[in-house]
Amino acid sequence: MSQWFDVLYRRPASDTPPSDSSFEQSAEEGSPEAKGVHPNPHRPLKRAPPLTGIPNRWSLEVQKIVFHLRPLVGDAEAPHHIVFSGVQHGPGVSTICYLVAHHLATEGYQQRVLYVNFNPDLTAAQMANADSTLYIGQEISADSTYYQGDSTLTTVAIRSKDKHAVSIASGWLYEFMTDAQTHFDWILVDAPPFFTTPETYSIAKACDGAVLVLKSGATRYPALKALVADLDSLGIPIIGTVLNFRQYPLPKWLLRYV
Repeated sequence: MSQWFDVLYRRPASDTPPSDSSFEQSAEEGSPEAKGVHPNPHRPLKRAPPLTGIPNRWSLEVQKIVFHLRPLVGDAEAPHHIVFSGVQHGPGVSTICYLVAHHLATEGYQQRVLYVNFNPDLTAAQMANADSTLYIGQEISADSTYYQGDSTLTTVAIRSKDKHAVSIASGWLYEFMTDAQTHFDWILVDAPPFFTTPETYSIAKACDGAVLVLKSGATRYPALKALVADLDSLGIPIIGTVLNFRQYPLPKWLLRYV
């Protein structure tokens, strides 16, 4: 059915994207720009790590997910526009999606990565560290500010000001994704659960596929099976599955002998 990315987070992950309001660092004296060397096509990401004191285990598991995506670099036919979502709230979708986007942006491919925090709920909080905030229904201009940036990572929040019919939102989201795909090499969409937000199906349909983030011990098999059937009927491929908050009944020191 899909490929499993086995993520073993040991501490709670938030559904709010990690803040990277940690400023843009100035170029160091030994950088190519300081030496007069022609810079790369896209300015390397200089944001500080998205989480301070992030455990090594988290970094290793995010690298594991990116490892499955790395062969897709340079392959025009492979999925590069992916929605991260799940069955219910709370599995850490935002944290995983943002960390993967940040990691891809720092891998040195000199490719542009767009992280989209999508939540059409009228009560959804604003994303404080977004480079731009777009609202469903607003005109999408080719000279939008977030298109013109040269950083390898751009963050955009999509919100709703008014209540829209799903058909209107679907058309706008398709237009947004089509336009953004001409400016970015990777687009990772952090979306609310499919079952609670019909618009998630719309944006997933405009993407190349979906990565399902599941919470160990909380996501029920019947609900997952129903979601897989829905995605299959709509022609939305499942690229991979992240099993989050997994716990082991055996002590860590004993696992090495099993």
